[in-house]
Amino acid sequence: MSAPTVSAASHPLDPLFELFGELDVNLGWAFGYFAALQSGPTVLPSTEWLKPFLESEQYASLKDQAAAVRLLVTAYEAIGQQMATAPETIVPPMDGPEGAQDVEDFCSGYVDGATIHTQWLEDEEANVLLFVFAAVAREIDEDEIRAADDQPIEDLEAWRTLQREKVPEHVGALYRKWRGKARPATAAKVGRNDPCACGSGKKRKKCCG
Repeated sequence: MSAPTVSAASHPLDPLFELFGELDVNLGWAFGYFAALQSGPTVLPSTEWLKPFLESEQYASLKDQAAAVRLLVTAYEAIGQQMATAPETIVPPMDGPEGAQDVEDFCSGYVDGATIHTQWLEDEEANVLLFVFAAVAREIDEDEIRAADDQPIEDLEAWRTLQREKVPEHVGALYRKWRGKARPATAAKVGRNDPCACGSGKKRKKCCG
């Protein structure tokens, strides 16, 4: 994953910038990924959402994985608290030197996090916004991006600019959509005597928790 690019001075989660820097994670992508995890229709087990990080060669050793898991769980919980207070503020600011790229990275991470939720993929309304996020992140073929009347968009960059400005609004709407319903857990809560999610084979209480 690429190096951090979001400006720490203008974001409400300042402590996480240093944390993600330790993990060498792209900040825009990471905030989007965790925002989607915290917004989705179900509470996912950590073994599901940790995969993109722990499959990296950067955490090849079990010691590195254990340290990464502790940092990632801290980030997951902190972003969850921020989302519960003001979900729109989790989106990187557009006025920074890399503002547009940061928001595109955020959208890419958001799509990656959202698509882990199978129920999300079955919801037409939510999928429309995910398509917009993927288009903003330049992950959709330009020929597939159409206006509401199914006509090609003449000025695609102007359209992306407009959609980037709407990302905070969309993030808030999706958070309230799913959080307005009961969020069942997809797996039982991991206890301290259960195997640690980092894959060490040790009990959680003797490893990362």
